[in-house]
Amino acid sequence: QVLRNAKHRPTAALAEITQILVDFQLNPIHQVEVERVVTGLCDALGASERIFTSPVPTFYTRHTARFLAVWLFALPLGLYAPFAS
Repeated sequence: QVLRNAKHRPTAALAEITQILVDFQLNPIHQVEVERVVTGLCDALGASERIFTSPVPTFYTRHTARFLAVWLFALPLGLYAPFAS
């Protein structure tokens, strides 16, 4: 329920994971190791958010669109049996 109502679900999920780990009352050595893994997950989340929000250069989108158009127009010629040989 908390995750559904959260404004930013990934951050809320990390906060929930951290709270559950505190409630487990693990051995301090294991606690440090688990917190290190959660910190790595948080870093990966931040990196993916930066990649997601960065704009794609127009050269890449135009090049991809042209390639796909040529490929889609040439595909029937490759699939048609008399043109295959």
